[in-house]
Amino acid sequence: MARLLNTLAARLVLVVLLVHAILLPLLFYGLFVVVEQGQKENFIDHIRVYGRILADVFESSGALDSQAGTIDLLDSAILGGNAVYAALQRGDQELMSSLMEPTEPGLFEEDFTFGEHADQVYYLSVLIPTSTNPVTLRLGFDEVPTDNQISLVRNRVIGILSVYLVVSLVLVLILGIHL
Repeated sequence: MARLLNTLAARLVLVVLLVHAILLPLLFYGLFVVVEQGQKENFIDHIRVYGRILADVFESSGALDSQAGTIDLLDSAILGGNAVYAALQRGDQELMSSLMEPTEPGLFEEDFTFGEHADQVYYLSVLIPTSTNPVTLRLGFDEVPTDNQISLVRNRVIGILSVYLVVSLVLVLILGIHL
């Protein structure tokens, strides 16, 4: 065994393994953090813009003047915007989407960061300016697809770096044997 480790090829492989053992985890962490933060920020930016646009639609369409119009717009948020929770609060009165389960009203807990309450839903409130009572649009969006995308990226990065490690070790071994 000592004779095998005393060869140039073995020394090259050990040096490459040592370098990769130090640098690959750093490379993985650096790549993954950038991708993870980008996915989370993209998710939050998208739903905040969607919430603001929906609030503007409520304000300009006159839907706030009718309960049926309000519920229709709340339903459209769930049907077309990937929302899983949609409600409108005016003072003590709360109108909810007809597409939600009756057990869902008490679930709303506003989030300020992705994955904050471990409920897999990102909740946000958007204030709708009115001349009378303050009106708050409350929306909740499913975080699971974004979590799944982050996991997929993590697995792909691990796979790519593993292939890189194997190929580089094989090449070093071949070069070391032929020297």
